[in-house]
Amino acid sequence: MEGLLSFPRPNLLGVVSFLVDTGADTSIIGPPDAVRIGVQEDQLTEKAESFGIGGKISCSIEPAVLIFRDDSGAAHFYARTVQIMPLRRRDMAALPSLLGRDVLDHWRVTYDPQVSLLEIDIHSADRTLKPPTIL
Repeated sequence: MEGLLSFPRPNLLGVVSFLVDTGADTSIIGPPDAVRIGVQEDQLTEKAESFGIGGKISCSIEPAVLIFRDDSGAAHFYARTVQIMPLRRRDMAALPSLLGRDVLDHWRVTYDPQVSLLEIDIHSADRTLKPPTIL
């Protein structure tokens, strides 16, 4: 799921391809995406423990805005605190960003592996901007 990620405090913005993870409570930014957007680990001050299939890790947490477009072109905004995986650990260097239930709970997600379908309908957002109507 591709979206736009903004970190207001360090004033960073970039496109991120998220993996949909219904088992993740919160959205998590992987090291490749964080580095590509320009996140610097020494600017991250708040930490939180994260528990997952690989065990427990200490992640940074940062306020962010996640923005997704629907088929009509409307932009849906979600102000969330996301976790950022450690940037310098070699064992995490290739981990992807995960879109968690903090956003997914506002969507209807249909998954049908028989026809290779993952369909998302956005039901709510913190804010939605509809595309302009041209007469």
